[in-house]
Amino acid sequence: MSALTLLKALAVVLPLAGCISTPQPADPTSAIAEVNSRTNHFPSYPQAGVTYLSFDLAHGFQINYIGNSGNAWLWYPGNQVALSEEYKKDRIREQNAICWRSTEISFNSVTGTRGDQYACESLDFAQRTTISSLSGDVFNLQSGNVPYTLDRCLAPTEFQFDRQRYSC
Repeated sequence: MSALTLLKALAVVLPLAGCISTPQPADPTSAIAEVNSRTNHFPSYPQAGVTYLSFDLAHGFQINYIGNSGNAWLWYPGNQVALSEEYKKDRIREQNAICWRSTEISFNSVTGTRGDQYACESLDFAQRTTISSLSGDVFNLQSGNVPYTLDRCLAPTEFQFDRQRYSC
């Protein structure tokens, strides 16, 4: 797997209006290896009506509410709005994938591309980055608003997970 492919696996679409510069790890390969070493505790991800917390060393904590009909909303660290997205499951190179596309003007900070085209990643990898979930849209992300600016290294207290294992 090439370095660019590895970086794309960690890609996240950010709204231009809400982007901030967050430090990236010195070694993205080790961040990916850490996620790949995890047990997949969320094999049914993504399910509609669920808010998921994911974590990787490159991006920190991210929150994603999965709505109905392929709609989702991303609360990304440093952003002051929830990014409206579309998602779909696909099969790419004989591997299950999840693909995301922003429905707003956006920019992918990892690949340097606009977010208006679908960007796909391994579904298993996405499931392994997921560390907790809550039923419903507990932060009302569908509104486009976020309750506060999320710190990449501090997850909301509503989620239950091993806070010593998953930290910056």
